[in-house]
Amino acid sequence: MKNKIYILLLFSIVIGCKNQKERQVENEAESIVLISNKWSNQGECFDNLKDYNPSNEYAFVKPHIYMKKNDSTHYFLTCRYDGLAYLNQLDYTIDIESLEDHGEFWTDKNYVYYEYLISDGVQFHQLDSVDRATFESFGKTIYAKDKNHIYDSRYGIIKEADLESFRPIAINKETGISSYGKDKNNYFFWNEIIKDTIELKKYLKIE
Repeated sequence: MKNKIYILLLFSIVIGCKNQKERQVENEAESIVLISNKWSNQGECFDNLKDYNPSNEYAFVKPHIYMKKNDSTHYFLTCRYDGLAYLNQLDYTIDIESLEDHGEFWTDKNYVYYEYLISDGVQFHQLDSVDRATFESFGKTIYAKDKNHIYDSRYGIIKEADLESFRPIAINKETGISSYGKDKNNYFFWNEIIKDTIELKKYLKIE
């Protein structure tokens, strides 16, 4: 009798785990829409992404932003490490009409958002700590500021950065992108203070 009860209990656990896994897969499928695997790597995918259009289920709204027609949910078009292009559902209630692209940062009339690239593609998040009224980006670099802080597009507030004197450096002339900055006290790579400034200046070819 005990053996039968044990077998039934084990069977119910297995079925429960299977159902939970199926629900998880279904939920993930709702938030990620796979599009194309025609490119061999992430860089090649991004190079060609501007020429790709998702299916008729989705309407183009703004560069990289699409809306699902049947429920008005919004998605961000990006590329995975293996060259797979996909639409990633945005988790925030964004005011699409006022949404503006500032390179690594986005703004709408209410909030500031930031993007950063990982192997799964560009991730899109809301920057909660920022003062929206005084926010401004440093062009297409990873850096931005408000009346209180300097920010980068992955780690948020750079506590050590001097608000008045901070500026990006080594900006790529073609893309406008930079991951380096300096203030009156330090050089930065993202949010990290660079100690070996001699080698840095050689690498960046700056004085």
